[in-house]
Amino acid sequence: MICTFFCLQYLEINHTFVGLKRFSHSIAPNYTDMQVTHISLFSLLWLLMLTSCEQGLHNQDLVIPDDQYPLTLDASDVSVFKAVLHGSLPAKDMNGDASGVWFLYSPSENGSDMLLSEGRRVEAVLQPDGSFAAACDSLKMSARYCYVACARIHDQILHGDVKTFTTIGRKVPKGAVELGLSVMWASCNVGASKIEENGDYFAWGEISPKKDYSWQSYRWCNGTYNTLTKYCTDGRYGIIDDKQVLDLEDDAAHARLGASWRMPTDEEWMELQKECTWSWTSINGTEGFKVTSNKTGYTDRWIFLPAAGHRHETDLFDSGSYGLYWSSSLNEENSYDAWYVYFYSGYVSRRSYYYYDRYLGRTIRPVAE
Repeated sequence: MICTFFCLQYLEINHTFVGLKRFSHSIAPNYTDMQVTHISLFSLLWLLMLTSCEQGLHNQDLVIPDDQYPLTLDASDVSVFKAVLHGSLPAKDMNGDASGVWFLYSPSENGSDMLLSEGRRVEAVLQPDGSFAAACDSLKMSARYCYVACARIHDQILHGDVKTFTTIGRKVPKGAVELGLSVMWASCNVGASKIEENGDYFAWGEISPKKDYSWQSYRWCNGTYNTLTKYCTDGRYGIIDDKQVLDLEDDAAHARLGASWRMPTDEEWMELQKECTWSWTSINGTEGFKVTSNKTGYTDRWIFLPAAGHRHETDLFDSGSYGLYWSSSLNEENSYDAWYVYFYSGYVSRRSYYYYDRYLGRTIRPVAE
């Protein structure tokens, strides 16, 4: 909206206005930001009249009663790293006056002033009843946050009262390493007692190691890759059940360790790759990756993933050179495959192909929530 502000520096007896300067956009088209002199009193009155009218209209639009400000409501679903923020607007604002709603949040130690100027913004969608909500994630555990609901009404940004919430902590089970991620990672592979040990090898969805790893010995098929009996999304490969994540009863980590332990999902493996530094090293003669957290407050925490290789039929391949670790996630496009992490010195990736591979014996690194 156009507004004008004039500074009257000096008014002479002869009614000539000297030193008129425009400080922002003006509705008077013939004046610039330069000083102008010798404006007649009539012209001055004309300018002041237009300015007064414009400011009056502007102020009329921006008069917002206290009961029309957004309300900041209590947060819900507060967990280790996430929370859902809530706000509302009075029903009278549901006639289109509100053109946007959002939240600002930041760690509480930053203070409310920094919240309004530098808080992280998360957009929300205004519902017909005036409510709005938004999820914020990637929070720190056991941390206190302040937040505020905001709205744009009559082209003016308004905000409610500042509220706070505290994310919860979590108990670290024996054998787990807290890296500051969505899950805690075990220090050893399933079947290992030391961080440098390979541990046991499992076909995907089986809970016990064995001597022979082949389609003929695989539990969830009738001898071939296209006769799957569980975890299948495509009729070309077997009986469709649309299961895409291992049931706990078929999860080797949960079967061996119990409690909250399980195999990591493909997404959790990708988080480990993204949020950590992977350094190839040797521990007690075993080659592998030292995986160190990049999360603030956890940069001294790490796990070691031995290059344990894999088993095919009765043989062990690539131990000491390559690492292949199962996730609990099926490749939904190729049901005979499941996602796994594959690495060697200087390289880390996610994969889901190799000899139609669910039957292969690979290592498992457990996680706990």
